[in-house]
Amino acid sequence: MLQVIASVLTALATPWAYAGWLVFCFGALCLCEELGVARPLNRGGLVLLGASLCARTILLVLPIGETAVRAELAYAFTGIGAVLLWSVALMHREHQIKGAGLLGSALSGGTLMLLLAGHLAAGGASFFGFSELFAAINRPEAAGSRAMISIAAVIGAWSLIVAGLLSTTALNRTDN
Repeated sequence: MLQVIASVLTALATPWAYAGWLVFCFGALCLCEELGVARPLNRGGLVLLGASLCARTILLVLPIGETAVRAELAYAFTGIGAVLLWSVALMHREHQIKGAGLLGSALSGGTLMLLLAGHLAAGGASFFGFSELFAAINRPEAAGSRAMISIAAVIGAWSLIVAGLLSTTALNRTDN
């Protein structure tokens, strides 16, 4: 939840927001251990988590200019993609866990579709000469704070649900 607070304060590049991200990464590794690291969806989520961690590290080290905007975009796509893969993996479980997977899939899938639509619209609008509508791309200080709040909120809400499941024995690894 530190990420959500940092996003609201538009301070994603601060060390305490990065520490919150590291806590999320630890929780994600624990989740993958419980779900079985050898399974393809979990491995795919770990690969995207690694890419997201790299993007967040770049955002911490170079928090200004075009590099920061690109790092935010990479973080958004890979972080939400990892949550989507893990949510689909949770949908292969039973009862309340399947419900958590469905909710995570709906939230992360919807967010990913919005990101893709916005990205394609920005590219299409630039191609057709409407680049002034997307001035935030040219002014990194105005870029994407509301979108980053939404993305951090989706990841934060999903991680709280999964943390609750991890605190019970509901996610015990099965070899089926």
